[in-house]
Amino acid sequence: MSDTPPPLQTERRFLSTIEHLLQPLVRLLLDHGVSYPAQIELLKASYVHVADRYFKLQGKAQTDSRIHQSADWRASERCQTPA
Repeated sequence: MSDTPPPLQTERRFLSTIEHLLQPLVRLLLDHGVSYPAQIELLKASYVHVADRYFKLQGKAQTDSRIHQSADWRASERCQTPA
């Protein structure tokens, strides 16, 4: 029997941790009057910036589809159970 938690449990734990980490940032944004739509735009811009900087394929233009496919691929890899 493996000590590794099931993939869904691991994913939930990861997302819960991220939510916990985001709370002080959201509070700071709200304290400075940054609206929810503005926060979403900041998140989108950050997402694209990180994808372009760290996950770009050499010699290929970065596209929304490629960013989305990369995120889906990484998520599916995390959810696969080890053999």
